[in-house]
Amino acid sequence: MRSQTARHATGNATRECSLTGSWGVANVMSCLSEEIALVQEEAKCLEDAEERIQCAVNISVQLAEASLAVSTKRGPNTSIYPLDLQTINGIVSRVLNVFEDERREVSSEALVDVFNNSLREANQAGWTQLQTAGSGSQALLKNAERFGRILATSTVNGNGTLVLSRQNIVVAAEVVKGRVSNFSFPAQPDQLGNFSRDNNETVSVSIPEDSLKRLTKEAEVYLVNTIFRNIKDFLPINTSVLSNGKTESLVISTQFGALDQEDSPNDTFKDSPITFNFSFRASSDTGSKYAGVFWDFSNPVNKGGWSLEGIQVISSVTRDNVTTVVFNSTHLTSFAVLVDVAGGLEGTPKEELLALKIFSYIGCAISTVCLFITVLFYLAMGKKLFSAIHYFVHLNLAISLLLGYLVFVLGIELGNSNKVACGFVAALLQYLFLSAFCWMMCEGIMLYLMLIVVFSRLSKKWWFFMIVGYCTPLLFVASGLAARVEHYGVYGDDGELAFCWLSTKQGTIFAFVAPMILIIIVNTVFLVLSVMALLHSNQKAGVLGKKKSLHKAK
Repeated sequence: MRSQTARHATGNATRECSLTGSWGVANVMSCLSEEIALVQEEAKCLEDAEERIQCAVNISVQLAEASLAVSTKRGPNTSIYPLDLQTINGIVSRVLNVFEDERREVSSEALVDVFNNSLREANQAGWTQLQTAGSGSQALLKNAERFGRILATSTVNGNGTLVLSRQNIVVAAEVVKGRVSNFSFPAQPDQLGNFSRDNNETVSVSIPEDSLKRLTKEAEVYLVNTIFRNIKDFLPINTSVLSNGKTESLVISTQFGALDQEDSPNDTFKDSPITFNFSFRASSDTGSKYAGVFWDFSNPVNKGGWSLEGIQVISSVTRDNVTTVVFNSTHLTSFAVLVDVAGGLEGTPKEELLALKIFSYIGCAISTVCLFITVLFYLAMGKKLFSAIHYFVHLNLAISLLLGYLVFVLGIELGNSNKVACGFVAALLQYLFLSAFCWMMCEGIMLYLMLIVVFSRLSKKWWFFMIVGYCTPLLFVASGLAARVEHYGVYGDDGELAFCWLSTKQGTIFAFVAPMILIIIVNTVFLVLSVMALLHSNQKAGVLGKKKSLHKAK
């Protein structure tokens, strides 16, 4: 490994040398540009009670100049350091804290320039590296949303609209007094200012009149729309939402509320959803599926991710290589359109989930009753179970399935209020259902022993089958817990535990699927061998001699 001091920056850049003797990509995570470091030092004045407002205004201007200088110095196609981006986010957050506390006018132009410089397309490498270390581009997204809200509540007075437009970001804040009619943004094309709309990329939002009237009649209502040009390339794709996906459209953040209220009611848009309309250059894959998504800062925990909750796609049309997607939403936040190239889109509608849940409980209830009767029937045989081992195997298969269904019905959702309890339920379900599969394998072994190895001593040893049926699953459960214990529990779009089972993240689910497939393969081999033995034996005895081939196969 080689380390050297970064030019015009504090910190060290490191490179690793591969076994072939070539140098890897430089790691510049600890490098901070001199210009940004200077602003960080100056920002100490934000803690001064007497000078906070003036300091916040000055720091905003200095940060805009520094971020532009760093971008220019490193070249138009070179990303600024990840630590620069992280430091910029931190300073902007502190500046916004001051404006929120003091409820004073924002240094609007300067902060928009800061966002615009940070969102340069060339900075994608920096955002990507920063994302691996913790909070990255979503911190900028949150700061931009806070800035828009402050802009509306402190700068725009009475009826009016303020649009601040740059190459990579547009912030439009509007305040309307009293009741308002159906709201659309942009109402006029010039509201987007000189915002570049290359590749036919446009976005609009429409808020129904009924939702706006839910607030107090005489309230001043603020509406803030922030459009991001490149942030779609900086925010990570959440694989729990869809597989093989990517963000195709612009990203818009829409905020709405009354100036005299902290937040709008949670059910404001429940009956009258907001409509979003996105247009963008179509993907090369004509079979692509599109979904509207919003950025949920709590999913996954503390890192954020795309979510489908509360969103319904109305239409998706592609003409002349331009795709237009329209969807409704019952809430407002940062929206985009994701494309699922593989067609593996998750996020089943709640109505379908409810239907599946009802059928699952009905099926499990019927199976549980039948299995309980089966267990009682075999237990009534008493000591005969140990002399007729195949009955013993039948009994234990029924017990494993019965216990598995009971834990499934009672625990797969009831345990999700506690992470530890949910993990225990998931592990118990894995064990019981794998045990059922192992007893199915014991059925295959018994079939093989009874038909092919007729006088095998193993067919009399009940303890051997107990080991296979109840001890083998423990190995798979223990290895799964040791490797991925944190993924024993499935999280929903809200970042909360949804149900207690093995997550698909990092292949945890294969701790159940892999042994299941292996057992199916083994049993298939036993079945084929047993059928062949039956056919061969009956052929010798002349039983099948006069039958047709089809009857023989049956």
